[in-house]
Amino acid sequence: MSLNGGWVMLLSVLSLVVLMLIGDPVHADTGGAPHFELYGETGNSVLFPGVEFEKSGDDWWELKKPGAVPDWVAQYHGGYLFHNHYRPRVDININGSLLLKNLIERDTGEYEHLVNGHLQAKIILHVIEPVNPPILWIQARNKERCQVVLVCQGQSGLNRSFVKDGDGILGNITFMGNSTILTIDGTNPQLWGRYSCRQWNPVSLKFSNPVNVQKPGKLPSTL
Repeated sequence: MSLNGGWVMLLSVLSLVVLMLIGDPVHADTGGAPHFELYGETGNSVLFPGVEFEKSGDDWWELKKPGAVPDWVAQYHGGYLFHNHYRPRVDININGSLLLKNLIERDTGEYEHLVNGHLQAKIILHVIEPVNPPILWIQARNKERCQVVLVCQGQSGLNRSFVKDGDGILGNITFMGNSTILTIDGTNPQLWGRYSCRQWNPVSLKFSNPVNVQKPGKLPSTL
């Protein structure tokens, strides 16, 4: 399996886990009610955890987004009701969890599960744009063709790292603006090989096109 193919498969699994992740609740300043933090990618889906309430009785459940317009997503009081703004994008599962589809940045915010007016859970949702692939090139190799400088340029504020022959690497790495720079000894055979760089946020991971670093006397190539 190719490097990019393997990471794409891994990312697909990780994305599903991240987008559908509920995780262990954190009891914050919510009066003992569980507090969840979720991440989703624009255009994708995210799963809100459900809460227990008595459907056969007089319980009134609401999923609200305080301070927003509209300030509620869904309700149950003898039957489910969805706000028109959310109706085409919402699915309710049998366990009470709610799937919000086709995420947009405006979905970012705090949500509350209320049963009979009492807070049962608070959810903080972050909707994030997917990252773009970074750009990698060989900036320089000195006259003796010993020192090789690889420059990875990407989006501001994102995590970036270098990969050699499929494995993440450390080394002489510096950071300058939106660029991450790796300097290697081109005379060391252990450092010859296929390099790429990757950048990621909580919902997506992208790789640059690879470049080859070869022994002195051969021009480096971009694949």
